[in-house]
Amino acid sequence: MFLRGLELTLAGMTVVFVFLIIMVTAIQLMSYIANKYFPEKSGETEEGLAAEDNTLIAAIAVAVKNRR
Repeated sequence: MFLRGLELTLAGMTVVFVFLIIMVTAIQLMSYIANKYFPEKSGETEEGLAAEDNTLIAAIAVAVKNRR
């Protein structure tokens, strides 16, 4: 009875381990394909991103101030 439980435990752990390996490989493959066919836009400058960040920070500050 104990050996049967041990076999079942090892079989279950093996199935989960194999599934996780397949899942990680699939995610890495999808990431590679997405980056290859849909690369990030390089036209964005850091100044433009900083301006967007400052606008977002200001909007959050106003929302918090109005909430109180």
